[in-house]
Amino acid sequence: MHRRCTAGLLALVVVGCDSPPPTATITQVPEPLAAPHFTLHTPRSTLSGRVIWDGPPPSVSPVNALRPKPGGGIAAVTRPHPNLPRIDPETHGIAGAVVTLRGIDASNAKPWDHPPVTIELHDERPLVRQGDAPPDNVGFVRRGDVVTMVSRQNQFHLLRARGAAFWSLTFPDADRPRTRRLDTEGRVDLTSAAGYYWMHGYLFVSDHPYWTRTAADGRWELRDVPVGEYQVVVWLPSWRVAKVERDPESGAVARWTMSAGLEQGSKVVVGQAGVSVPDFILKD
Repeated sequence: MHRRCTAGLLALVVVGCDSPPPTATITQVPEPLAAPHFTLHTPRSTLSGRVIWDGPPPSVSPVNALRPKPGGGIAAVTRPHPNLPRIDPETHGIAGAVVTLRGIDASNAKPWDHPPVTIELHDERPLVRQGDAPPDNVGFVRRGDVVTMVSRQNQFHLLRARGAAFWSLTFPDADRPRTRRLDTEGRVDLTSAAGYYWMHGYLFVSDHPYWTRTAADGRWELRDVPVGEYQVVVWLPSWRVAKVERDPESGAVARWTMSAGLEQGSKVVVGQAGVSVPDFILKD
């Protein structure tokens, strides 16, 4: 009897040792969508053009606001307008306008060639950083890719996304990144939901890489475009405020809603030779 009990206890010990541990929850960063097939032998071309401004530059005042201090109290700050048009006084070229193609078959597009996007929360500079480029207000993201968001200040930030993405994410501490995968094509409008209403940024999520921004003189170029018929579209964010929301306690401005941006399109037929697109002319 004693031997049978001892054997039973040993069996229980062995079973307990061999039993699997509790399953751990593993959070994985989602993989980007597979890159489209790219055939070098497919006839391709280069599109180029210019975006210029018609008339005197718009008068846009800087932002004057109140910002909470980390140790308490309020500080008056002045910031540049987030969507101030950058117009060359000699050539009238517009810098930073977005140029893209519509009607592209993503399966015939060249590989994605834009660096990853990081959203940096810092109320003294723009939000969007494409690779190692200086911060700006626009970025291009391949659909299915992950963007990294991080605060660069020791003060509370809350990032709000609307449009092709919908979320509000808190950033109570500096240098603690968060990530989000963008699965829907379209434009994502980024703003602060923590009172820094002058912080505005835009992400364009797409299956194809034919996106660019104009240089200081307004010139742009799109390379390796497949032969076909497309629409070239230029977009510039608006500097006009359509709606102002205020804090009910202090009366201070809490959020700006901008008017729709300026947009123009032009049909283009792409052959094997380079195509020079007529100037896009924007005005107030």
